[in-house]
Amino acid sequence: MDEALMEQVLINLLQNALDAMQHSKQKQLSLTLERTTQQQWQLDISDSGPGIAPEVAQQIFIPFFTTKATGSGIGLPLSRALLQAQDAQLEYRPGDQSGSCFSIRFAQ
Repeated sequence: MDEALMEQVLINLLQNALDAMQHSKQKQLSLTLERTTQQQWQLDISDSGPGIAPEVAQQIFIPFFTTKATGSGIGLPLSRALLQAQDAQLEYRPGDQSGSCFSIRFAQ
């Protein structure tokens, strides 16, 4: 795994999480790393923002799609492409109680 590319992906995901929580009364950001199999790890980045509507969630990995006034819509698609080039995966799922969770799965 290229450390510089992973750093860029993490910066993007963390910035998105911070942006999502901007108007939340209670801000909580968590990173969880766990070994899912003998050869695979999963890093979850979860926030306590408002979450992503299902119809929007279907489009978040499409280049140039954005809901932000100043967004370019390339952060998530580029992050996913950078990870895929290194045999890793980036997926979205709604948070357990609220917010969003982005998961990165990668080999050891």
